[in-house]
Amino acid sequence: MSYTLTVLKDKKILIIGGSSGIGRAVAAASLAYGASVVIASSRQPKVNAAVELLKKDIQGEAGANVSGQVVDIKDFKSLTEFLTSEAPFDHLVITAGDLAGGFPKPPNLARTLNSWIDLWSMCTEDSVSKRRTKFESQYALLAFHECGNNLIHPGGSIVGTIAAAESRPMPGVAFFSGVLGAIATATRGLALDLKPLRINAISPGIVDTEIFSSFPPEVRTHLMDSTLQKLPVGHIGTAEELAEAYIFAMKASTLYNTSHKTYNLIIFIDQCQFLTGQIITVDGGGNLA
Repeated sequence: MSYTLTVLKDKKILIIGGSSGIGRAVAAASLAYGASVVIASSRQPKVNAAVELLKKDIQGEAGANVSGQVVDIKDFKSLTEFLTSEAPFDHLVITAGDLAGGFPKPPNLARTLNSWIDLWSMCTEDSVSKRRTKFESQYALLAFHECGNNLIHPGGSIVGTIAAAESRPMPGVAFFSGVLGAIATATRGLALDLKPLRINAISPGIVDTEIFSSFPPEVRTHLMDSTLQKLPVGHIGTAEELAEAYIFAMKASTLYNTSHKTYNLIIFIDQCQFLTGQIITVDGGGNLA
């Protein structure tokens, strides 16, 4: 049994949020592993720049098989149109995220009560249809209930992203953590609803990417330094390191039929078909600190 850089060869991968940070690193790794990639982001200049950068970085006789589309991930219609227009594909990766507003403000009683009422109202039957895009556009998983899971080839998967606050809440982010917990539970539930399609999510810790570029320099420096002191691995994570976790969760199967005089043996090479419904924490040991 051999393991090569072709574990995703000839597979088509869609990456929502693939124009920067972890998403772009997943795109680069997927291309290196032999896949074709379609990245989706909200702004055309970012899409164009990312596609050009990926083509430049990936060397090979055939070049990088990468393209991009502008998708408003806050609009459910735009999201479903993107998925159906690119179908069929093999894997869907969702890394889109934004910290442009910085960290949440310190909690007070009024804001906490309003957040609780707002979160609870989302769970009522009457509000689900009105507020559905608040969850679906951010995570893109439930779009498959509208589009059908036949969008993805057999053996495929969806890999989402859930912030580490889901499993390790911090002061001031109680309801944000609660929503993340709901998404984690939805990930596990959808692994049952959409079987045999595999549904997993990566939970990254602090990773040095462009997502922190909107922070004041002194705040960003303090965040990185304080995080570094706590991590058992002794360094801040990189987008490239996180990308390998997404590759692991996606690993496509290659089937080989081996004839035997009494039976046929099917061997799965370079695959991770036994992984589904899992939240994989990749945080350098931050959850231990």
